[in-house]
Amino acid sequence: MDTNKQGVIILHTNTAMNRLYSRFALRLRETDVETVEGQRVYEVAPDLIKILTVSDSDGVEFPLNVRGDRWAMQSTSDNELKVPVDLRAQTLTVEYQAGPDPLSLEDFDLDFEIELPEVLHPALTAYIAAEVYGSMNGKEHAAVSAAHRDKFEDICTEVELRDMLTTEKTGKFSKFDRNGWV
Repeated sequence: MDTNKQGVIILHTNTAMNRLYSRFALRLRETDVETVEGQRVYEVAPDLIKILTVSDSDGVEFPLNVRGDRWAMQSTSDNELKVPVDLRAQTLTVEYQAGPDPLSLEDFDLDFEIELPEVLHPALTAYIAAEVYGSMNGKEHAAVSAAHRDKFEDICTEVELRDMLTTEKTGKFSKFDRNGWV
């Protein structure tokens, strides 16, 4: 495959991965934010999709995005947290839904690994196919692209309705897999 086509496939793969990581909480992370008096807006993390909770050092959660609550934290943009005016300097723990690690042309070979539960592999393939066919001219390609988009949506909906992510073991964190027993 020539480098131009590899770049396009990587672009479509990154887009598909972002869609899946946004739709499903596939990666949860925590980070500490050190607040200082007089500063209200803090950058949380570059891979942040959505802030889930904000708590103080005692583990007490602050309300999040609640209008009218003077102690509510606000997620103002993709990776920022706005704290209340009266908040004293302290360490806040932010739990957030994180995005995937982006692929680059340097990663492209037939052996690179994509961190995604197996149940979502067909959705990833369908989305990439939809993007590839969608970039081609002709009614036939548009129809094939639409069919792949529908397949992507059907797979995601089934995963959500059947709660397949909470019952699937990805194997990556399994002691049995690490020790070669599976």
